[in-house]
Amino acid sequence: MLVPLPTRTAIVQESERDAARIARMLPQTTSDGTLSTTLPCGTAFGIPEYVCESPLTPGNVIFCLTDLSRAARNLNDNNGASVMIKADAASGSLVTNPRVTLVGKVGEVSQEDKEAVKKVYVEVHPDSRHYVQWADFRFYELSVESVYFVGGFGGQHYIGPVGLELYRSAQP
Repeated sequence: MLVPLPTRTAIVQESERDAARIARMLPQTTSDGTLSTTLPCGTAFGIPEYVCESPLTPGNVIFCLTDLSRAARNLNDNNGASVMIKADAASGSLVTNPRVTLVGKVGEVSQEDKEAVKKVYVEVHPDSRHYVQWADFRFYELSVESVYFVGGFGGQHYIGPVGLELYRSAQP
């Protein structure tokens, strides 16, 4: 059953700084996103994946992928990727809630950093505690190079690119 959207009584104009703060908050408050990689034929491939903010570089995003996954195989050929993370739709909807697309390069987390990453990842995703131990699962980090933010529906929200330095320095 669809729930009617609340009516707005005031128009709020978000700034790029507001967008940066919200964009930094999304990987900390949302447990999944859509990871997009490139198939060998050049076509985009998107799939839902668990995400968490990187404990290594705040603002970057961590994934845990099996070697069997299409996304991991795509990343072996082309490490360019993006992840779209959206606010939980418990209130509002897909078009009214904020979402961010983080674009960059993906690399496997080094062996020396793996335990710190695993600790944070399992805290965010307790059901992963078993499979993150398996030999065919690896942690990957998306090093964010650009940010595109959609604050919601219509002109009262910021929609557009967010400067990388502004994104990195924003306090959620």
